[in-house]
Formats: sequence, C-alpha cells, structure tokens
Amino acid sequence: ELESTKKKLSDLKDEKKNVSVIGAAFDEVKDKAQNLQTKLQPIASGLKNIGSAAAKITGAGIKTVGTAVNVAETGLKAYAGTALAAGTAITGMTYSAAKAADDINTIAKQTGLSTEQIQKFQYATDIIDVPLDTLTGSMAKMTKNMATASKGTGDAATAFKTLGINITDQNGQLRDNQEVFNEAITALGEMENGTQRDALAMQIFGKSAQDLNPLILGGADALKVLGDSADDAGLILSQDALDDLNSFNDSVDILKANTGQAGKVISGAFAGGLKEATDIVGGEIPKLSSAFAGIFSGTDTGKYQGELTANLTSLFQGLVGWLNGQIPAFLNGINSFIIALVTALAASLPGLINTLLPALINGFFSLIQGILPQIPVILPLLVDGAMQLFMGLLDGLNLIIPQLMEMLPGIIQQISDILIQNLPLLITAGIQLLINLITGIVNA
Repeated sequence: ELESTKKKLSDLKDEKKNVSVIGAAFDEVKDKAQNLQTKLQPIASGLKNIGSAAAKITGAGIKTVGTAVNVAETGLKAYAGTALAAGTAITGMTYSAAKAADDINTIAKQTGLSTEQIQKFQYATDIIDVPLDTLTGSMAKMTKNMATASKGTGDAATAFKTLGINITDQNGQLRDNQEVFNEAITALGEMENGTQRDALAMQIFGKSAQDLNPLILGGADALKVLGDSADDAGLILSQDALDDLNSFNDSVDILKANTGQAGKVISGAFAGGLKEATDIVGGEIPKLSSAFAGIFSGTDTGKYQGELTANLTSLFQGLVGWLNGQIPAFLNGINSFIIALVTALAASLPGLINTLLPALINGFFSLIQGILPQIPVILPLLVDGAMQLFMGLLDGLNLIIPQLMEMLPGIIQQISDILIQNLPLLITAGIQLLINLITGIVNA
C-alpha cells in the first residue's frame, strides 16, 4: 500500500509539474494578450476616430447632396416658369404679328404695292410723321388718277405735266406707281410756292395731300433711306414668313368662329329651360307693377299690399317649382362634365408628365452646362465689382467719421439725459414687472 501510495504521489508530483508548466504557459499567453491589447488600443482609437470622421463626412455629404437637390429643384421650377412665361409671350407676340401680317397682305391687295414696300413704309411713317393709312391711301388715289391722266384728260394729267412726270413708259403702259410716287414727292418738294404745291398735290393725291407735307418737305429720299435701313437691319419679313403668319391668323379666326358658334350650341341646350323661367317672371311683372303702383297711389293701400303679396308669392312659388325641375338635370350634367374632365386628365396626365418632365430636365441641365464655362469669366468681374463697392464704402466712411465724431458727445449726452429723466419710471416699471412675474409663477 505504501509503495502504491508512493507511486501515486510520484504521479501526482509529475501532474503538478505539468500544471505548473500549463500555468506558466497561460501566464505567457496572458502577457502576450496584454501586450497585443496595448498595441491594438491606438489602432482601435484610430479606427474610432476614422469612423467618427467618416460619419461626419458622410453626414456632410448627404447634407450637401440634399442642398444640391433642393437647389436643383428650385432652379428647375424657375426654369419651368421661365419657359412657360416665354412660351406665353411668344404666343401673344405671334398672334399680334399674325394680325399685322394679315393687315399687310390686305393693304398690298388694295394698293398694288409689294408687302416688302408696305413694311418699309410702316417702319418709316412713324419717323416722318405721316400715318401709313395716309401714305397708302394717297398712293391708291394717285394710281387711280394715273389711269385717268393716261388718257390726257383731268386735273391730274395737268398736274403731272406741270411737274414734268411721265406716267407711261415708251410702250404707252403705266409706269410703276412707286417710282411715280417718289418722283411726284421729289418734284413737289422742290417747289417754292407753297400754295401751288398744295394745289398740285391735291390734284394728284386727293384730299389727304396736305397730310403728306412732312414727307414732301423731307423728300422721297428720306422715305427710301429709312425703308432701306429697316431692310438692312433684318426687320422686313419675307413673303414666306408673312404667309405663315397669315395662315396662323386664319387658324385663329377659325378657332374664334368655332368657339363663338360652340357657345351658341351650348346656349341652345339651356334656352328651353330658361324660357320657362322668363315666362314665369314675364307673366307676373304686369301684376307686380300694377300692385306696386297702387301701393304708392295713396288710395286703398291695404288692398294693393295684399295683391302685391299674392303676386310675389305666386312668382316665388313658380320659380321654386321651375328650379325643382331644373336643378337635378343641371347637377347631373355638371357631375358628368367633371367626371369626364377628371377621367381625361387621369388618362393624359401621366403621358404629359413623362413627356414634359424629361424635356424640362434636359433643357435645364443643358442650360447649366452652358453657364458653367462662363463662371470663371464672370467671377473675377463680380469680385472686382464687389471690391470697388467695398472701397467706395470705406471712402464714404472716412469722409463721414469726422462729422460723426463731432456729433458723438451730443448724442451720448442726449441719451444720458433721457435715461436720467425717465429713471424713476423705469425703476417703477421694473418693480411692477417683477411683482407680476412672481405673482404669475405662484398662481401657476
């Protein structure tokens, strides 16, 4: 048993050695772990700082993106509003131009002048103080007189002969009325006798001749120079442009005619029902007027008052009965119209948005891309202007400061005097305010 126990003790001692070895190994691992923890601590702190910085950067980035989105949204709204306003303005301008083009074509047919010449006249007449109607009317009268004078008879023939103007060419055909008009204006302008000049002008141009005096005195060359300057500036519409505008004006006239006729068709649907109301009112008016006049006649007022009451009651009851028959059908029609309108919008709006929105976005960003290259050019100018403004403010302050310094003691004295004079009121008001505040807190 002792031997066995000795052997067991020996084995136990060996195990204790093993435990010591394991314990030492654990201690070594623990030391290494502590060293590793010490080394990892700065890395962890660094990672934490990086994480915080990344969060801040991410937050700033998200905020910047949000701001950019808001700015882009605001800009897109402004761009869409600008585009809408521009489209409206262009439509209105085109409509006005179309009416003017129609007038030009009408005048051309009436006078035989070209549309180009009429536009030149339009440009020049405001400057030479001769209305276009006077100019074209005088030319039309002259053209008519040319036809009569070509037979060698009439006052116009004598006037042309006196001024030395040939109204026919070598073949006996009437010359271009514009050329004859210019020659007549030039010849009349060279006359010194004003009375004779007016008489000849009336024989050629008719009663409106005196209204041409500003042109006659200024000369036909002025009219031509002004017209040519308008042509050189690109202000004369081509015949194709006039035709397009005239077609647009015809389309607008058709639209207006159709709209007016449509209004009549719609009104026809309500005419029958409205007739019943007008019949009711029209039938009661004689009775009402008779009773009303009787009340103010001064005789038997009570009788006429009763009649007026009965007539008004009959009128109101008739109108109520009419409304009772009309309102349901009218409301059903209104409801049907609203339902049709909403249904049409619901069917069309997505397509409109899908078509309009991408176009607006593309147009807006095309505008931004076009503006961005100009920023380096504009920015120095803005900075320079801001610096000039700032320096101007400084110069202005430098001029004012001496005056302010002279005024400062007086200003301080006035403020002090006012405070001293009102000090009792201020103290009283302060105490009362404090008391009210305390009382309010206690009550609350």
